[in-house]
Amino acid sequence: MGASSVTPVSLDGAGPGFIIQVVKRIVILVSLCVLLLIAVAALALNSLENSLDAKVAQVAQIRLEQKRIVLRQIAWLKKANADQDFRVAGTRHDRRFIGVYGFVYSVPGVTRAKANEILRHKNVNFIKGTGDGVDTAEERKLHRLAVHYAARYNTLLLHRLGRGNSGQQVTPLRHNFKIQ
Repeated sequence: MGASSVTPVSLDGAGPGFIIQVVKRIVILVSLCVLLLIAVAALALNSLENSLDAKVAQVAQIRLEQKRIVLRQIAWLKKANADQDFRVAGTRHDRRFIGVYGFVYSVPGVTRAKANEILRHKNVNFIKGTGDGVDTAEERKLHRLAVHYAARYNTLLLHRLGRGNSGQQVTPLRHNFKIQ
């Protein structure tokens, strides 16, 4: 089988009108490619904007829910009575301490060593809505109220455990009691 031969096309005999037509078609083809790229870029940008808008809305919704939790917890802590809540928990034999979320977990009202022991045994009921993000006045107020409440409650619990367990380690009890 022989190699197929290709006859080259010569433009020597073509007139100026033919070359102008070829150039025009090339320009049109390039223009269409550019328009297609612009359309694809516009679609991608629109999709990105929609995605960004959805993310912004999602973050705003999460932040709004966090604010609701903070405000509910502030209202609850303003009315809460650590002494009374401690007595109620005692009737359920609930020996968990009250904790506050933050950059590090804390158990107000107890020493650092005792807090580490309590945290290691997961014997803590944390107050929902507290955390290290105290960016607003409400979050600072919640943190202050939570620390005050937890310190009082934990002091009462330490006193009870110190008197009632004869130096023996207290076995943590697991209940579904949640601070609202």
